[in-house]
Amino acid sequence: MKAKSLALGLVVGSAVGAGVTLLNAPRSGKDTREHFKSQANEVKEAIEKAKVNGKLLSDQIIATSKEGAELIKDLSKDMKGRLSSGNKRLSHIKTISNITLKKLKHAYKNSNKKHNSLNIIQPNLTIVIIIIAIVFLIRTQTRYAHIKM
Repeated sequence: MKAKSLALGLVVGSAVGAGVTLLNAPRSGKDTREHFKSQANEVKEAIEKAKVNGKLLSDQIIATSKEGAELIKDLSKDMKGRLSSGNKRLSHIKTISNITLKKLKHAYKNSNKKHNSLNIIQPNLTIVIIIIAIVFLIRTQTRYAHIKM
């Protein structure tokens, strides 16, 4: 019962409000209807423009997303290739350094047997020679790093 009386009150109140508004309107009914029609047309046009602009924006976002995904994919492949190449170079330097170190140790042992009087100087000299050899190898690899192996 309360819902019916509430609905009836809303309908009657709306009708009375519409009537009072029309009686107090500064324009005639025909002018008011024309004005409402033109306003409605302007709103429709604005909605259509918004739809078109929204579609264009959506298409641009999709295209940009696809381009970005491709760019990231290409960059990832490039970085993997560069890392692989760098790992190969580092492996090569490590192999050469190990061989050089073994040769230097062997030379040190042989020289140690021949010259016992230089036992104090030789370990330091050997370390310096090893460091120089490693620096030389690293510089050589760095200088020619742009050449692929």
